[in-house]
Amino acid sequence: MTRANRSACYVFLLMLTPALFLACRQDLDLTGPYEETTVVYGLFDIQDSVHFLRIQRGYIDSAESALIIARNPDSIYYPDGALEVVLTDGSSGARYTLERISAEEAGIVKKEGLFANSAYPLYRLRATLNDSSRYTLQITDAGRGRSVSAQTSFLGPFKLFVPAEGYLLNWSGDEREIVTLSWQHSTKAGIYDMRIRFWYSETDSLGRSEQKEIQWKMFTNKLVLDRSDQSLIKHDYRTIAFFQNISGRIAEDSTLTRHADSVAFEITAGGIELARLISNQKVRDGLLSGIATPYYSNIEGGYGILSSVYSLSAGAQLGEITLDSLARGRFTRHLNFR
Repeated sequence: MTRANRSACYVFLLMLTPALFLACRQDLDLTGPYEETTVVYGLFDIQDSVHFLRIQRGYIDSAESALIIARNPDSIYYPDGALEVVLTDGSSGARYTLERISAEEAGIVKKEGLFANSAYPLYRLRATLNDSSRYTLQITDAGRGRSVSAQTSFLGPFKLFVPAEGYLLNWSGDEREIVTLSWQHSTKAGIYDMRIRFWYSETDSLGRSEQKEIQWKMFTNKLVLDRSDQSLIKHDYRTIAFFQNISGRIAEDSTLTRHADSVAFEITAGGIELARLISNQKVRDGLLSGIATPYYSNIEGGYGILSSVYSLSAGAQLGEITLDSLARGRFTRHLNFR
């Protein structure tokens, strides 16, 4: 899957929460007529040349069930040509008009569910963006005389210190062994994920080899909203989890021998707006669950979020200690690593 398609999928998955909460907002007059608002969701990545926005209608209608409305494409999606969607670069003044496409063109096939599956649109921008500008998004529905807007600055490069490129991975998997991961904190970022990609080869009894890959999250949704004054972020990782994950993702097969080939670490930073949205959701799902608290949004005149992500990757070398633990350790010795 290309980076652009991954971004489109991310937009779709994270769009579900705003769409659902707008179907049952607690601050609307439930005895009133049909009420509509614009819902926007977009995560831009300056490493991409193709970007996607999800724009649809939020709704409430006292005369009809929300579940029925959700299945009607005309109720939740804007008609083709109804919206003008423009992104403006605050530094250069450049204006980019987004085109409306179907989700299928972006490689997304929506699963069946509560919401209508047909006529699922995205708004696409083909442009190279930068992290030194502040951008304004303007969405205009001229036919109804309505508009919504948002402003944000996009994330740019930062540094990964541990593990850096060429890091020697010499982990034993001892229960007391802890590695401290560290990276440069961007003041525009508020949340981080990191994952491991592990490549290995399998050889059968006829000498035929095949390379495979597994991956998993080392951590997810690490919030750093209150640490904008710090230049270094740290995270402690117990190396035993590395071997446990490999054991849980590779099936035992006595007819195969295996060889560990390489490892890479990928860290993704999310913008402050995305961090505030996730932090808000954690609060709502926690102590304040069931209490009508405000939803976070940075869309003026509507609901949703416009933010950004940025990813780094560092390849690592597998040291003798790690290779020995894969071959003889209690979690992976049954996998026939040599």
